[in-house]
Amino acid sequence: MLEGDSNILGDLYKNCKDAKEKIRYAALYAVSRGKSVNVVAEIIDVEESTIYDWIKKWILDRSASDKQRSGRPPKITKDDEKEIHRLIDENNPKKYGINASSYTTKELQQYFMKFRGEFIDEETFRVHLITTGAHYVKAQLRYKEGNLKRQIEFAQNLLFLIQTGYFTKILFLDEMAVSISARNGYGWTYNQRLVVEAPQNGVEKANYFGVVEVTEGTIIETVRKSAKADSFLHLLHKIELRYPDDKMLIIMDNSQVHHCEKVSRFFNERDNMKPLFGPPYSPELNPEEYVHNFFRDKLLNNRNFKSIKQIRFVINRFVKSMTPETIRSITPLIPIEALLSAPKVL
Repeated sequence: MLEGDSNILGDLYKNCKDAKEKIRYAALYAVSRGKSVNVVAEIIDVEESTIYDWIKKWILDRSASDKQRSGRPPKITKDDEKEIHRLIDENNPKKYGINASSYTTKELQQYFMKFRGEFIDEETFRVHLITTGAHYVKAQLRYKEGNLKRQIEFAQNLLFLIQTGYFTKILFLDEMAVSISARNGYGWTYNQRLVVEAPQNGVEKANYFGVVEVTEGTIIETVRKSAKADSFLHLLHKIELRYPDDKMLIIMDNSQVHHCEKVSRFFNERDNMKPLFGPPYSPELNPEEYVHNFFRDKLLNNRNFKSIKQIRFVINRFVKSMTPETIRSITPLIPIEALLSAPKVL
């Protein structure tokens, strides 16, 4: 019930100067740490209903005080604003003993209570962050193994090939695993938690291979249970059928399947399809990765499927419903373009 507020309640208990409120925060802190209401009520000699009233007040008001509150959220001062900006840029809550990998409004609240003695409600933090241009987004992983020099060379080489005009289609390709079992993701709920029924009828899995042409905004995909090489070849044949008269540059990572004998033979036998391999540990340079994230958010997360056949149908129908504008909006070339203006790496 109060588990997520344990650290905040502990700090309020330690720092509270009012004797009556200190007892209340001590009780709430004990409940948040797993003590039963009847045990806490017996220790401090109050009725269980009193403890429940304090819990209700905390949930509604984020306070155990009897004092009248104005209803106005506390203001964030200029010093507070600078501190928030510093914390967000630093992005290292563990440095301050806060058990989180990045800041949410709850962690900011905990920091300000612990180190500045200020209680600011989460909504005030949230409104402030939004109005000052902050964004609550899913992190992009940047691999330390990624080589900036190779990434810049890749971007420059790609730009050169595009500018030659030889290739009439520039295609970004990648694959991901799909399963009939639900994968948990974000979603709105009016309850305490978002619960999705996830019957484990099996662990049937398949390979999704997809390619996106970001200029015209088209996606070609396939979902198959066959071996990766065969699934990949199936997609390449679909690409061939879609663009029979085009010269195609196909950009992909260095996955083993992309270099296997079957695939190498396929490319060697064709003059109109040429592979270009991206630098290692650089998924942000492949727009098809963003297509995968979009599919997970819109289709695959929080959902069970009866079979791989159903997944294939759902993805295929969804792709057909997507407009070129939508596809272009989720497949940015910004990371590649940024490399083209990056300073030269020796």
